[in-house]
Amino acid sequence: MSATTAGAPTMNSQTAQDLALHRELLDVALQLFAERDIHRLCDTIVAQAQRLTRAEGGTLYLTDRRVGDRRQKARKLRFAIIRNERLGIRLGHEGDAQMPFAPLPLVNAENEENHRHVACHAALIKKVVNVPDVYSAARFDFTGTREFDAKHRVRSVSLLAVPLVNGANETVGVLQLINARDAQGNITPFSGEAENIANFLARFAAVAIDQQRLSEEQRELLVMLSAEST
Repeated sequence: MSATTAGAPTMNSQTAQDLALHRELLDVALQLFAERDIHRLCDTIVAQAQRLTRAEGGTLYLTDRRVGDRRQKARKLRFAIIRNERLGIRLGHEGDAQMPFAPLPLVNAENEENHRHVACHAALIKKVVNVPDVYSAARFDFTGTREFDAKHRVRSVSLLAVPLVNGANETVGVLQLINARDAQGNITPFSGEAENIANFLARFAAVAIDQQRLSEEQRELLVMLSAEST
């Protein structure tokens, strides 16, 4: 027996796959931090999450809170990106003007939290919500999803809502994925591995989005100060 086979530990196929996935996730994280355009950044987050979890569609919501004002509480989730591979839909990558949907309220006029919408619920509790079949989930209001399905003649089945939480434990947004698929293209529930992948990506996405939004707010402030001084 050679010294190599006798002394070196062997790597099984599962360990090799885990290492490859870990490297791939780190590469995606670096790609996010390198992006300087907020719309392209958000589009990349959804596209990579879809690819890594084999999701048919994805939506990214962002809160309405200004990053530079820690006293302000987020009150809405606005649609930032909508993508659907099957339908060829891609909205938001060129700016908010593309988005035809109204924001989702996190709280109502009486300041009561909105837990009826799954994205809002995930944002408020700061935990991943995994729904195997949206049409059987009576807890949440999926009226918008049903209307979308009827309009485009599709069927939303599995859903994963992942909060984007920054280092200050503040919700920056929510990544929502629709219809996980197996290797043969059959729709399945989102697995525990898919949850972990999306959650890992969401952590980096929250930091990258915060950085870009803060830069935008600082540029806006400089423009305003410059206008006031002239």
